[in-house]
Amino acid sequence: MRVLFIGGISGNSGPANANRGFVEHWPGEDEIFLLDGKGKARKLLALIAGAFKSDVVLTTGPGKLDSAARTIAKVRGKAVIGFCHGYAPYENKVNDLGMSAAEVESFAAWLDDCDLVVTNSALQMRFLVDQQPSLKGKVAYAHLGVEPFSWKGRERTGDPRLIVAVSGGTRPIKANEVVARAIGILKDKGVDVRLDVYGRRYSPNDELDELVRDGSGTYLGQASHKEFIQGLRMSSVFVMNSRRESFGLSALDAIEAGTSVLLSRNCGVAEVLGLRPSDFIDDCEDAEEVAEKIMALRQAPNAERIYKGLNFSALSWRNSSARLRDLSAAVAGAERLR
Repeated sequence: MRVLFIGGISGNSGPANANRGFVEHWPGEDEIFLLDGKGKARKLLALIAGAFKSDVVLTTGPGKLDSAARTIAKVRGKAVIGFCHGYAPYENKVNDLGMSAAEVESFAAWLDDCDLVVTNSALQMRFLVDQQPSLKGKVAYAHLGVEPFSWKGRERTGDPRLIVAVSGGTRPIKANEVVARAIGILKDKGVDVRLDVYGRRYSPNDELDELVRDGSGTYLGQASHKEFIQGLRMSSVFVMNSRRESFGLSALDAIEAGTSVLLSRNCGVAEVLGLRPSDFIDDCEDAEEVAEKIMALRQAPNAERIYKGLNFSALSWRNSSARLRDLSAAVAGAERLR
């Protein structure tokens, strides 16, 4: 099968990491055409050539190049698969991204125009249909892959403080301000605790800012993957308190670092982890619950238990790419196209 893949694979963003994982582990019998890293003129030429050669166009979001490729594919009677990392209309509202009404409509129209929409978890699949009922019957999921890693345990730093880490910076969808309130509750109880915030300061966040001002919090900015894992190795608990997280590969990074994980019920990555009720935050808006469960994980860490339950063979990028490939091929009309 010949596939035109439209989506960035460079950098350390969640979508780029996922796209790269799929592309690098795509079944070898197929031919895959990429646009990433080319200049505008070369991208356009590569897109036109790829769209006319391909059996399937696999796109990861709306845009001029995507629109041109979809148009060519439709004229040729070829399948268009959309891989949806997140749902922009919802994220625009929650994160106040400033998207115009036309941009929001374009995203919804992109999904409607695809022959199949694939997302990265069953949780997100149900969410997409709930948000956009027109997608019912044409949404599937392929979990993101996990590279095998060995568990080494936390790095001992001699720092007696309880160090809690979050990612996503100040994005409201991450609900990190609730974690900041939880840290404040622990401080009031006499716990020596610090919050490390990875990711950009996208918007003001008074509660996180207050922690930083009094020395109980640190903005660490956008870190490379290696730096992120190294930093997590010095943390006791990684909290993913998201209001919506379609997958959440950072939780696997925390496990690799030997750091306990605490997840809201809104995280798709939970589908591939053998979690117990004590590993979940039932209400991501409840700072008291977050504080209580952070302390519970300090007493009974869960990273080693979760690591031992991971089935790397089933969770591999090779399997994830093969699933996305087979979903695409099925829509194209055959399991094995040449």
